[in-house]
Amino acid sequence: MYEDQQKEAAESYLPAWSGGCCLNITVVLNTGKNLSTSLPTKNPYDTASSVSCGSLYPTLPSLLLRPQSTPAYDTHPFRMTDYGGEKRVRWWAKVKDELTPRRDLLLLKLVLTLHIIGFSFLPFMTPYARQLGITYNEMAIIFALEPISAILGPLIAGMLADKTGRYKLVVVVTIIMSAVFTILLLYIPATPLPTLTFTCHTAGHSLIWDSCDICQDQRNNTFLHLHLQNCEAKCVPPPAEFEMCFTGDYNNSCITLYPDAQVTLNGTVVTTVKKNICSYTWTEVRHEGQVYSGLKCPDPNPDPCPVRCQVSSPPHCTHPDDPSNSPLTFWMYFLHRQFWKTFTMSGYTIMTAITIAILKERGGEYGKQRVVPLIASSITPVVIGALVDWYSEGQDQSDYTLAVYITALFYLITAALVTRLDFMVEKPQHNMLVDLRRLVTSIEVDAFLFVVFCLGANWGFQESFIYVYLRSLDAPYYILGLASFTSKVSAVPVVFLADKILNKCGYHSVFIFSFFLYFLNNFACSYIRAPWMVVALLVTKPLGFNLPYMGMIKLCPRLAPKGLLATMNGLMNPTLFTFGFAAGSSLGGVLVGSLGMTGAFRTFAYTSLGLGICYIALYILYIRHRYGRDDCVQGTKESTETGTTEEGRILEEIMLKEEEQDGNVEEQKVEKDEVRKIDKVCPMLTARPTPEAGPPEDEIDVTLKPINQASQAETVTPFQFFICTAVADIGGPGYKKIRYRMTWQLKMVELGSSLVTYSVLTLLTVMLANWFYKRRQKVLLIEQIPGPKALPILGNALEVNVEPRDLFQVISGGSYIWSQITPLMRVWAGPFPLIQLFKCSVVEVILSSNKHLDKSRDYTFLHPWLGTGLLTSTGSKWHSRRKMLTPAFHFKILEDFLEVFNSQSTKMVEKLAKKADGQRFDIFPYITLCTLDVICETAMGVNIKAQDNSDSDYVKAVYRIGALVQQRQARPWLQSDLLYRLIGSSKEHDACLKILHGFSYGTIRSRRIEFQKEKTNKLAKHMDDEIIGKKRRLAFLDLLLEYSEEGRGLSDEDIREEVDTFMFEGHDTTAAAINWSLYLLGCHPEIQARVHEELDMIFSSPDQPVTMAELREMKLTENCIKEALRLFPSVPFLARELQEEAVIDNYRIPEGTTVMVVTYRLHRDPDQFPDPERFDPDRFLPENVSKRHPYAYVPFSAGPRNCIGQKFALMEEKILLSSILRKYRAESCTRREDLRLLGELILRPENGNTVKLFPRV
Repeated sequence: MYEDQQKEAAESYLPAWSGGCCLNITVVLNTGKNLSTSLPTKNPYDTASSVSCGSLYPTLPSLLLRPQSTPAYDTHPFRMTDYGGEKRVRWWAKVKDELTPRRDLLLLKLVLTLHIIGFSFLPFMTPYARQLGITYNEMAIIFALEPISAILGPLIAGMLADKTGRYKLVVVVTIIMSAVFTILLLYIPATPLPTLTFTCHTAGHSLIWDSCDICQDQRNNTFLHLHLQNCEAKCVPPPAEFEMCFTGDYNNSCITLYPDAQVTLNGTVVTTVKKNICSYTWTEVRHEGQVYSGLKCPDPNPDPCPVRCQVSSPPHCTHPDDPSNSPLTFWMYFLHRQFWKTFTMSGYTIMTAITIAILKERGGEYGKQRVVPLIASSITPVVIGALVDWYSEGQDQSDYTLAVYITALFYLITAALVTRLDFMVEKPQHNMLVDLRRLVTSIEVDAFLFVVFCLGANWGFQESFIYVYLRSLDAPYYILGLASFTSKVSAVPVVFLADKILNKCGYHSVFIFSFFLYFLNNFACSYIRAPWMVVALLVTKPLGFNLPYMGMIKLCPRLAPKGLLATMNGLMNPTLFTFGFAAGSSLGGVLVGSLGMTGAFRTFAYTSLGLGICYIALYILYIRHRYGRDDCVQGTKESTETGTTEEGRILEEIMLKEEEQDGNVEEQKVEKDEVRKIDKVCPMLTARPTPEAGPPEDEIDVTLKPINQASQAETVTPFQFFICTAVADIGGPGYKKIRYRMTWQLKMVELGSSLVTYSVLTLLTVMLANWFYKRRQKVLLIEQIPGPKALPILGNALEVNVEPRDLFQVISGGSYIWSQITPLMRVWAGPFPLIQLFKCSVVEVILSSNKHLDKSRDYTFLHPWLGTGLLTSTGSKWHSRRKMLTPAFHFKILEDFLEVFNSQSTKMVEKLAKKADGQRFDIFPYITLCTLDVICETAMGVNIKAQDNSDSDYVKAVYRIGALVQQRQARPWLQSDLLYRLIGSSKEHDACLKILHGFSYGTIRSRRIEFQKEKTNKLAKHMDDEIIGKKRRLAFLDLLLEYSEEGRGLSDEDIREEVDTFMFEGHDTTAAAINWSLYLLGCHPEIQARVHEELDMIFSSPDQPVTMAELREMKLTENCIKEALRLFPSVPFLARELQEEAVIDNYRIPEGTTVMVVTYRLHRDPDQFPDPERFDPDRFLPENVSKRHPYAYVPFSAGPRNCIGQKFALMEEKILLSSILRKYRAESCTRREDLRLLGELILRPENGNTVKLFPRV
């Protein structure tokens, strides 16, 4: 009867479509019964027997039940159409109607608004706990134990509400108790804060005594007594960073300074202090003897400051009654937090169920009811923050009294208004335990709660520590309130449009997007140092929390059995707000304490990324198969349950009456069985047989929804069908329909799909198991090597996650500590192991081997510039090139380069004459430009005149491409070629390459033409001296061209690779060695005087050119250069990638591991170089060299793959250094203890080599 009524209604109210064919529509109601009708179709060939669920169900109620006088919308949103004779209102009228509040829901909105305002105090509870003296470790314990009590409260409250049906009573009691415990917060006694005031302190500051001991450094600390003079009680703006060496007395106390592994001649340990001396103003000293400086660290987290003090005298003002380490504060706050969270979450849970019940009865969208509460609650935190700041004026610490009482008042008003709400609930359930067990054992519910928990953990971390992070950036409390205001205001449009977004994108897409958004937000926060930037970043917070939360609210009624709505909310809300929030907060507290605020944010960023990937896998492997058709059915169920329209309520009545009918049961059963068969093949497809004519045995119509394709009909093979199912799985709802007429055997498709699927899964499983087994064996071998503890996946990345300029300091400091314990150590660069070698005995194993010759993967970033030349090539190509190029560096050929060395060094000395006036200047660029001129003229015979024109395109390209390569090596996210082209400096990199390669190719082509002319005319023996000079100066390029002519397979590209390699290796490294030699001689005038004496004995005039005989006599000069390369090697690290397993110091190093020789630490081995920090050229006297291990000194590497041009480099360094010292006396302006190193492609001083030059008399 009802089926006939629906058919008549549908046929009488449809527009007059052309064509006489029928489209069969099958409606699957939530009762499990079918309601079918035949509708006229426009396309006579479009005889598909079903319509996709995503497009059918949203329009079904209005299609079947629309009154005749009601017009339908045209597809264009800005037009008026007249299908029934009555004009449709304009689109803006519809928008106005959407924004107009309904009077019957005003009281509900008011209750929700006042109730959620009470939660606005939550962000201030963590700073208040810190003010009470609760440490980060104690906060972690509190957050970790919150779920034990808080998750039980909402669940029990929900069960009681469902059991008794008295929702009002339960919610009123929980809200009143929330108000009571909010007020009790003021009665928790703070930890006694003894004070210690120094008579003379820097910039008017005192020290803050913190009970947190998580930042203790495990190294041996040096206690130095401090005495500061001429202190002024005012804020003095400091430089961005500076260094101090403390001496003297400081008010009967001492400060712990951490060494940076550099010691002066008298053995004084030097420390680096980076502080902003205008940070803290209050004069508190906390208990347990730990004092940290009130001078703020650059790290936004104040706890892991590198400066820690230990007060030798007791505090002046200790509380007379309470001991300083009393646990009373912790236990009272702990119990308060548990009860407060339990009652607030219980009240919120039942209020959510009440809201759903009211909307089901009266109609309405849940998201729109949350808009006004969001707007109101976004203003409240600003007001609370301003009240705290205003009420705290003139006090030593913040006063939260007024804010607490206002929050409690909101709770009480909410409880009173709840009693005025009028609504009906479903009848109470009598088998609560059985229903609850069925609920929690449902796989769908468990998967849903897993997503809720993971998103809650991410949200909990941000909610708990983003405000502490802002406080650590010295943000005032009104900024904290503004941050909350910003995130909530931006949530208004998100919540208002939540239903449309969820219907368009789907719940699972929103959940996955949220994970990736948390990854981006946390990763960005770890690099932000300005509070306003953090506030701006919080604009995206609603997309990560509010939008998925609205999806969770909408999913709860669909997953909850009848009568268990409050119980389902009692599971979901605590899982999100308590269990997930507490897990994120607890883990965040531990990470902040151990890694600092920056490290904690980055750890959560990577965790969010991993969870997002895991959920994608969960969706692909399980969820999409469980919800393929259920989404459609549940969509209809949801639309009728919420009662959003009059048509929905009418349809619900029809569905209830359908339950009483028993007709057509067998026919429906056959149809359902057919649908199940199709669903087994691809759940995202819907299929129905055509009832009029009956389906052919081997043919069935299927509706498919891929992306943006017009409707069409075609016959599809089983293989094509298998591909289409994959497209449908990915496509999701909201796409245009496409119909396929498929001729297939159902069993064949099932069998083919199963075989392909199982084969692929089996292959992937075997490959994954094999990879995991090999990976596990490799990890077990690596973990046997000593080294710092590493995190899963991240390894030790967080420990070295510093600015590129600080990376060398971290590596050198770590190698110094571990070199005292072991000759080698392992670190994990993310998932990649890195073995560092410090001692000559283990270095010899790698460098002396003919098997371990391959450079590490970091050298691949040089391939675009250098190709696979001698530096970067491997295997047989390297062997053949090495053998081919060795003759180019014979002494007889190198002797011909003396003319170039002398001429370019003379030009450099003339340039320096303008600076030889005793004034400070950076000599590093002068020497670098000279070495660039030398290498270009000796390698290619072209004088680029870099010393005369340092702004030439070629010179700038050489410098810039080195910086770009170093930048890419130091940033893991730029190491992918694709990402580098998308977000890196690939355009600038390519522009530099164009200049460099163009210059090299042009030189090669011109020299090849000249070479051919010389060969044709046979005039090589009769050339004049100028031509001969050019030929000799082109020995390196000439040799390559000669090999090319002899048919050795050298193309122009091969020659260019070797020329560019020679350029790269020959100018920066040599310049660095000369600069370090000059710097150390400037620091040690007594040794410089000995060098002057030697040079005066060798040369009769300072302008005399250097010959080979004079080079051999520069013994002391050569030893000074070697000693400079020992202390400051041009290449501080040498990295190889093992192509087979190696045994080093009885440790097995697996294949594929990167092994790095830390040259900087190797050269400071006290067993080989006593008093290693002392500059002593006599270490390289023959009698001293013979006593050392042959691999104790490797500035040019060693073994088969040592530097092929080391003799060339040493000759150049001796000539250039001697040219300077024959005319000038150098004085270094930077002390050794003030020196800061940059370990980039070469080791250089961060601020250049600042010297003073004085003409020699």
